[in-house]
Amino acid sequence: MKQSLIILIFTLIFAVAVIAEPQRFRVPRRGSRNRNTSKVGSSAAAATATNTIVGGAAATNTATTTTATTTANTIVGGAAAATNTATTTTNTAAATTAASTGNNANFNNIALDGKPSGQACDISKFPPTNGQQLKTGGANSCSNTQQGEIPDINNMVSTVILNPSNGQTVPANKAFTVSVKTQGMNLGFFDDPATQYYLFSQQLDKNGQIMGHQHVTIQQIGDPNQPLDPKAFVFFKGLNDIDNNGVLSVNVANGLPGGNYRCCTMTGAFGHQPVIMPVAQRGAQDDCIRFTVA
Repeated sequence: MKQSLIILIFTLIFAVAVIAEPQRFRVPRRGSRNRNTSKVGSSAAAATATNTIVGGAAATNTATTTTATTTANTIVGGAAAATNTATTTTNTAAATTAASTGNNANFNNIALDGKPSGQACDISKFPPTNGQQLKTGGANSCSNTQQGEIPDINNMVSTVILNPSNGQTVPANKAFTVSVKTQGMNLGFFDDPATQYYLFSQQLDKNGQIMGHQHVTIQQIGDPNQPLDPKAFVFFKGLNDIDNNGVLSVNVANGLPGGNYRCCTMTGAFGHQPVIMPVAQRGAQDDCIRFTVA
C-alpha cells in the first residue's frame, strides 16, 4: 500500500513538470533538423548577398547556395558549369556597360536582358528618329526600327572596288570612273533618304539576299596615321541603280586635285542602315582602296 502511494506521488510530480515545460520532454521526429536548417538558410542568404554585390545583378545565381558556390568557382577557379559561366559573363558585361553610360543605364539594362528592345526609346533621353538625316552637332536620336530579316551565311555581302585599283595614280582634274562589284545582295532598292531614313527594317528577297544599295565615298588623306574626319569628303554618290552582274559604276566628272585619297564603299539596306549579317566572325561587306591623283 505504501509503495503504491509513493509511485502515485512521483507520477503526479512528473505530470506537473511536463505541463509546465513541454518542450523539454518532446520527442524529436526522425529527420527533423529545424535549427540546423535555419542556420543553413542564413548562410545561403549571406552567400547570395555577397554574390549579388560582386556579380552586379545575378538573378539566376541567387537562386540557391549551390549556384552561388558554382559562380564563385567560375571567378576563382575557372572551372564551373557552362550555364553559370555564361550567366556570370553576361552579368559582368551588363554591369560594366551600365557603369560606363551614366544616366543611360536603364537603356542598357533593356538592351542586354536578352529580350527584344523595341521599346528602348521609351526610356531613352533622346528623341525618336523621324526619318530625317540629322546633320547638326548634338542632334542625337533614338530608333525603334527593328533590325529585320537576316540572311544565312551563304548570302553574306562582299564587295570589291574594281576601279581605280589600289595604289593607282589618276590624272589630276580629269574625269575618271569608280566601279564596284557586290555579291550576295539584290541591288537597286532604297527608300526616300529625306523623309524615310532608318525607318524600314532590313528585308530579304525570295532568294534570301538583302535588298539594298551601294554608296561610294572618297576622302582626301592628310596624315596617313590618323583617322579621317567622317564629315569631310570630296566625293559621295549613292549607287541606286540595278546592277550589271553585281557591278555598279559612277563617273567623277570633274576629277580631283592632286593629293592622296581613300575610296570606300558603304553597303546599305533598303532603309539606308548598314547591312545586318548573321555572324560576327566573317569578312567585311565593304572595300576600301588608296590611290594618288597627280
